Amino acid sequence: MRRILFFITLLLTSLSTATFADTIGRYAGIAKSIPEASLKADPKSQAWAHSARAILEVAEESIAESIAAVQNAASQLNRPIFCLPESQSINTALIHQLLAQSISQLTEADATKNLSDVVVASLREKYPCQSTSQAQASPEALFAPKEYSMVHVDTGKTE
Repeated sequence: MRRILFFITLLLTSLSTATFADTIGRYAGIAKSIPEASLKADPKSQAWAHSARAILEVAEESIAESIAAVQNAASQLNRPIFCLPESQSINTALIHQLLAQSISQLTEADATKNLSDVVVASLREKYPCQSTSQAQASPEALFAPKEYSMVHVDTGKTE
């Protein structure tokens, strides 16, 4: 019973201590703290490292699925955001690799960038579309609202 209470308390504590990985700076801070916490003999540190690793994995999986869905929609419009080789797909391993590379090149100015933005920029840089039939689209342009003009039914005049 005490162990269950301990783990519930630990879970609530980890949720309330704001372990967020929403920006590349926070992601980097968490990723760099995990090895140090894992080496400590303290059970709280071990549990924090395990929870932090799980948070990063969930973030990577969520980013991979979201970017894959947007890329799929963009590709159906013949305007992919980036062009992966046929043999490669967007998965958590690729996202982890791109984020690790971004962390190694992280500047203070980049620390506040959203994780998804960093990954998309990395994908566009690493896998640009080469042919004219695969015109590379910006994600903003694909999903931006269209400007329509209204035509009056009776007179046919554009407003």
